[in-house]
Amino acid sequence: MFGLQIAWRRNIRFVLVVWELLRDGLQFMKVVARPRTAVAAEVLFLRKQFAYYQDHQIRPRRLTDAARRRWCSGLGSLTGKRRSLS
Repeated sequence: MFGLQIAWRRNIRFVLVVWELLRDGLQFMKVVARPRTAVAAEVLFLRKQFAYYQDHQIRPRRLTDAARRRWCSGLGSLTGKRRSLS
């Protein structure tokens, strides 16, 4: 019975990571389809938000498993190597 609970938790975690990756992929496709000026405005907003966080010394939240995998795959495609961020 205990082994079944562990297997269930692993499967749920895997499904949640895959779901988040699919959702992020769809969000990326939405960004690619948007006008260039809208993306530039969002980048400007994110830069201002980052400056605010630095000024007020706000600590960033920890990455989720899906976000960590996304960063690793992105770094691997940019540099030609896989790097581990965990």
